[in-house]
Amino acid sequence: MVDLIRAHDPQLILVGMGMPLQEAFLTRNLAQMPNAYIATVGGAVDYVAGAAKLSPRWLGRFGLEWAWRFAHDPLRLYGRYLIEPVKLASAI
Repeated sequence: MVDLIRAHDPQLILVGMGMPLQEAFLTRNLAQMPNAYIATVGGAVDYVAGAAKLSPRWLGRFGLEWAWRFAHDPLRLYGRYLIEPVKLASAI
């Protein structure tokens, strides 16, 4: 895949594999990627495709979009929102 990306010499690379796959892909391959702007957009693809609903705007004003996402997909997001922060905090 990296060879194919390099062959096109892009200025912008959007990686939409979902978390944590897209981050792992970039961690392994960043040194071989062309000089370009790179953004992980896995979640945005879900919104554009209509697979996920955006939270109400009022939740965004209070920084609670995460709670909306968690309420709609708790099994997938449990570790990300409840386990990982505790692990990160304990590492400090």
